[in-house]
Amino acid sequence: MFIDLVLSDNLENFGKKLGYSKVIKTRIVQINDKKDLRFLINKRENPLIVSGGKLNREILSLKDVDILLSPEKGVKEDFLNARNSGLNQVLLGLARKNNIAIGINFNEILKLRGVERSKLLGRISQNIMLCRKYKVKIVLGSFASNEFEMRAPLDLVSFLITLGMYPKEAKESLTYANEFLKSKENIIKEGLKVIDE
Repeated sequence: MFIDLVLSDNLENFGKKLGYSKVIKTRIVQINDKKDLRFLINKRENPLIVSGGKLNREILSLKDVDILLSPEKGVKEDFLNARNSGLNQVLLGLARKNNIAIGINFNEILKLRGVERSKLLGRISQNIMLCRKYKVKIVLGSFASNEFEMRAPLDLVSFLITLGMYPKEAKESLTYANEFLKSKENIIKEGLKVIDE
């Protein structure tokens, strides 16, 4: 039922011990400038996870992207009356139109301490509220590279509930990765799909 996204091959058995039904090894694509977007379109991975930052709008404009991970990355200062979380209604409209989920990287949260962690949690909490309002899916993954960075699925569900998600939404964020993998594994090319008999 629960699925985790990790960065290492050898975590599948440990993930099953923790209670995950599936552990998927992924790779996070970093984009530094607009020229990298051309190469991103030609490299098709399943799932295609792109790290957010300054180019959130350009990334969300692409239909080939599955998850925009950590859109709050690279945000330096907050606004006067609200957090600057890297997302707004225009960007979330693009995400919904192109069927792109917003990703939360639990490993980044683990590595931060003090004020930096509290700022990140506030921005993630704001993104959760915005995604709920504009009906955009959220995916949580541990993105662990070793066993010490993984957490049990119910621990992650509890963590998301403390950030403002409803229990049903929190559970769906750990199972949504399976939905977009199933929907894209039968696609041969854009517009062509294998239909099971």
